[in-house]
Amino acid sequence: MDFEMPTRTWTRDNYLISTDPSIIPLDALNDIFASDDFHWGLPLPIEHLRTLVHKSICFALYEVTNVSAGDEHSNESQQRRKLIGFARWITDMVTVNYLTDVYILPEYRSKHLGAWMMECIDEVFTAMPHVRGMILIADRGSPTEALYRKYLAMVDLESPGFLMDRKGRGAVSQ
Repeated sequence: MDFEMPTRTWTRDNYLISTDPSIIPLDALNDIFASDDFHWGLPLPIEHLRTLVHKSICFALYEVTNVSAGDEHSNESQQRRKLIGFARWITDMVTVNYLTDVYILPEYRSKHLGAWMMECIDEVFTAMPHVRGMILIADRGSPTEALYRKYLAMVDLESPGFLMDRKGRGAVSQ
């Protein structure tokens, strides 16, 4: 049996968070991965990026604007979504979630969108009946560490546990 996490959406003012991978604009996501302060990764070939999106649970944050659809006499409008933030779980969808690639464009920070994204992630996490835990890697003392501690109730790994790492060919060299 293959379990699929149901698609979720949340809205606030003119913002949207969605777990629907089919609406994520891959070019815009690669622009995020290419930004200077996305220091832990690099852009990917589009086919690999598509695999990343469809094999993860993604929380994509959009700014939504209404635009007219057609001529000036039309009452129809459609929404335009601009990708402004992103986070994803690498997960088996049952027992463990690894939170990674959390990012919000600099001009949208300080609008409490990161806290809202963490609340949405926490809502999905707490609804998982068999989940054993969520893990993540953050820079100690960073603003994101405080965000994860406050909104996701993340704590330091208990002793005698420790974190191990091996960089692959796609890692950004330090």
